[in-house]
Amino acid sequence: GEVVGPATEGTHQGNDLKMLFPGNKGHVDCSLTKLTREKPPPLPGGHDLGDQLYYTGPNKSFENGDKLVHGQQGEVVGPATGEHQGNGLKMQFPGNKVAINCSLPRLSREKPPPLPGDHETGEQLYFTGPSQSFESGDKLTHGQSGEVVGPATEGTHQGNDLKMLFPGNKGHVDCSLTKLTREKPPPLPGGHDLGDQLYYTGPNKSFENGDKLVHGQQGEVVG
Repeated sequence: GEVVGPATEGTHQGNDLKMLFPGNKGHVDCSLTKLTREKPPPLPGGHDLGDQLYYTGPNKSFENGDKLVHGQQGEVVGPATGEHQGNGLKMQFPGNKVAINCSLPRLSREKPPPLPGDHETGEQLYFTGPSQSFESGDKLTHGQSGEVVGPATEGTHQGNDLKMLFPGNKGHVDCSLTKLTREKPPPLPGGHDLGDQLYYTGPNKSFENGDKLVHGQQGEVVG
């Protein structure tokens, strides 16, 4: 495009340039950081502007109301900036206000396969396994309901299980299908509740992984 003068609108005024691009009726204020004398390099991954790609990562929502939805198709509008610069693309998805930076491993020309267990993103499932906490502060709580956000991607869970988002957690957690259900799990045996402190009254016992049961020791009910 052609430089036609100094930018005059908003934060561009005094810092940037007013440009005229072929086919446009009017001028457009552009940031200097997005203008160059040299033709930009090809887009990462051999993609072209206008390519339609599927997002294969987990669902994610942003403060402005925009979101990434597993399996949704969007349009390539440029190279990614920020943390994905050089290895990602800026994508415009239907319903979003602005384009979103996406890493190349989470984009595909092919529609991703159905989720394991015939589940769908957005579905609410209950966690039926024992409660556990993670170093990040996130946790899994027996009987808690969470949202399916995509396929599991870690270790043995990959390809077999689901990535879940539970209330209060900052990140997603990969969960085994055998520990997820559409129905709320029944009450715990004996009328006990999660978090109850109980004493072990059986004989001492050791396990191969180094764990042990100690007569008279107090522990917490986790499921």
